[in-house]
Amino acid sequence: MKKAREISELLLNALRSRKIRAAIDFILITLIGIAVFRNFLFSDYWPAGGDVLGWISRAYLFGHDFRWAYTWRPHSFGFPENIYIVDLFYMILHFFLDDPVFTIKLVMFLSFIFAGFSAYIFAFKYTRNNLASLSAALVYTLNQWVASQLTEAHLAILISYAVFPLIFLVFDKALETGKIKHSLLLSLCLAFLLTGFHLECVVIYGTALTLFLIVYLFYPSSKETFSLRIKKA
Repeated sequence: MKKAREISELLLNALRSRKIRAAIDFILITLIGIAVFRNFLFSDYWPAGGDVLGWISRAYLFGHDFRWAYTWRPHSFGFPENIYIVDLFYMILHFFLDDPVFTIKLVMFLSFIFAGFSAYIFAFKYTRNNLASLSAALVYTLNQWVASQLTEAHLAILISYAVFPLIFLVFDKALETGKIKHSLLLSLCLAFLLTGFHLECVVIYGTALTLFLIVYLFYPSSKETFSLRIKKA
């Protein structure tokens, strides 16, 4: 009984640790992702979705002879091709996996769980509460909009959705500190946002960041005046 009590106390103390709770929550998010994508990961079938063949062909075509770097595709009668930074990621994965179908399956799965991770980190930054962060991650990933994007295989939108919470954190940090290193990191993130995904994503997230910047400037806190925030921005 004494040993059992000691073990239970150790477990309770471990659960009170924010880092251990975060690790458990990340494992839970991953398990949920595996449950959602079980037919993707553990079968030879092609994933469903209206745009999925386009993404599979991109992974295959751009994965050969470094075609991801071409501005013009010789096999499309010279028409310009929308090549994003994420195509470099597909090319690297295809180089190692040599299977365009599984490459797209893996990217869709990773985008789902990474969206949960980034939403968790985003919420934890402002709440410092594991339960609130896990709730935010579940709401961010398990909603009708994400389901509709998955069924249509809008991969560029899904990946941008996954990384945006982290980009917003960098944006907020650059405004908060005004330091050059944070500004440079923000520049890299915004360059990735502009060149990495579909233009619709740029419009959506660019509008969100612009609105946040306006609110930040015109509704200063008691610690920072309007002029100080202008200088930081």
